[in-house]
Amino acid sequence: PEFTHDWAGRAHYAQVRLNPLAEQGADELLAALLGTDEALAALKQSLIERAAGNPLFLEESVRTLVETGVLDGAPGAYVLVGDPVAVEMPATVQAIIAARIDRLAPEDKRLLQTAAVVGHDVSLALLRSVAGLAEDDLQRSLANLQSAEFLYEARLFPDLEYSFKHAFTYEVAYSGLLESQRRELHTQIGETIEGLYPDRQVEMAEQLANHFARGEVWGKAADYHLRAAAKAREHYSYANAIESCRGAVDCAERAGGLDDEQRRGLVMLGDLWSLMDDLHQANDCYDRALALAADPATRASIENKRHRQSFAVRDGARIAYYEHGSGDETIVFLAPLGYGLASFQPIVERLCQEFRTVTVECRGLGASDPIVVPYGFDQQTEDVRAVVDALDVGPVIAVGRSASGSIFFNLIHAHPGLIKKLVTIGTNTRQAENWGVEFLEPLDHGDVDPFIDYIANSIFTDPGSEDLFDLTAQSVRKIPHDVLRAFFCSGGGDYLLEEITVPTLIMHGTEDRNVPFEEGRVIADRIPGALFYPFEGMGHNALLAATAEFCDVLRQFIRTGTVPEPRKRQS
Repeated sequence: PEFTHDWAGRAHYAQVRLNPLAEQGADELLAALLGTDEALAALKQSLIERAAGNPLFLEESVRTLVETGVLDGAPGAYVLVGDPVAVEMPATVQAIIAARIDRLAPEDKRLLQTAAVVGHDVSLALLRSVAGLAEDDLQRSLANLQSAEFLYEARLFPDLEYSFKHAFTYEVAYSGLLESQRRELHTQIGETIEGLYPDRQVEMAEQLANHFARGEVWGKAADYHLRAAAKAREHYSYANAIESCRGAVDCAERAGGLDDEQRRGLVMLGDLWSLMDDLHQANDCYDRALALAADPATRASIENKRHRQSFAVRDGARIAYYEHGSGDETIVFLAPLGYGLASFQPIVERLCQEFRTVTVECRGLGASDPIVVPYGFDQQTEDVRAVVDALDVGPVIAVGRSASGSIFFNLIHAHPGLIKKLVTIGTNTRQAENWGVEFLEPLDHGDVDPFIDYIANSIFTDPGSEDLFDLTAQSVRKIPHDVLRAFFCSGGGDYLLEEITVPTLIMHGTEDRNVPFEEGRVIADRIPGALFYPFEGMGHNALLAATAEFCDVLRQFIRTGTVPEPRKRQS
């Protein structure tokens, strides 16, 4: 009951409550454990009353009675040979397990406690290295622990691995050690892992960070926490990455003198909060990192990442936008209603060191004012025009994702001279005006699940993007329903593509399930002189699934007006 989790916001999460066993269920379990000897009836009733429906308590109580000689025989066929009243039965499961551990032979108890410091899952190779036992003694003790059902073989390949039968067993065995013994063992285990698996330190970074932190080897713990955070981020596991970053900052603070590790952890935390669309926490982390940075180049790099909020005003309504970095060129990034600022964050994070980058917070979201109704492409276009005017830097480079590319097509015709170069990715100009109407009726009843299902099957199709989809699903659930309605009902148009004269680059994933790849080619063919770049093997989310490639292509187009050869991927 004290266990907490962070799964509730995930689209595929459901909770199933496991109630305590009713008396009939407890009686059936004891019949399987003990057998059906009538002489056991009074003992069974006593155990049922004490267990209060906890099956683990019943199992451990039976093992205690066997180990103390009250019961004899085999599982499912025990006979009563002693007096149960003479055995002082502990009142909790933990106390029962602790008593059973105390009855082990000293070498078996020591090995079980060492295994608990290794973790819930215990590699035989690692346990052999830290146990300090001869091989025969090690195997004998392992056999005894398996026979007593403390450990069991969980995996044979590629290495033999044991697991604790139950989390309570693991916790009780671990807590039986003195704090100084734990610290020493954790340090020894961390160093042993480094020696046994020198080529797997990134893979095992979380495990190493945990051991060195508990061993109070703070410098190594901070370093491995940072490695674990970087690995988690690569797999879009932002919540896990944030936890690892916090661990790195905490370890660096405890050590003292590790300002560089602390600064790196804070900068990575700022990046992760940016990806989670929490710009306030992101800026707080960047500011804390700046306080630890003395080198001018390092300070400038951190400053470039800060989200500098400003507002454009149109017809009395405020549209929030965020500036990052500096440079001769200004890039304005725009995502459709409902995508959120985080949609372009991985790109901004890279390019803000070279360019002045601007992200626009669409009306109805975040710090921007609510939308007007109807809020179609013309209204959205005028809001973007107000932002570009407020920047007061002359023509900008426009980058539009998905439907936002069409807003920039609109802007070029409505207000010539505001855009000097145009880039779109995954844009569709032939979207019907009634697109998304199948989601409107469920939305009127507060149900966004059909739309979220559509996103899962058409946008988040690239391998490894499951956690990223979970974050997006959470964001979609927070979007005001009038904004989602506007997203579905923005309409489409021809946009007079043949009359666009600014240098244009059209990007598109070859495996896009949301907007057919052929649509990208059609747009590029219709715009005079437009360049086309295919993301081989990528879907509608190519911008995030191939971030480095996207930035390289965008950077070359801005600098030279050309694009590189498309990258080939192994099937």
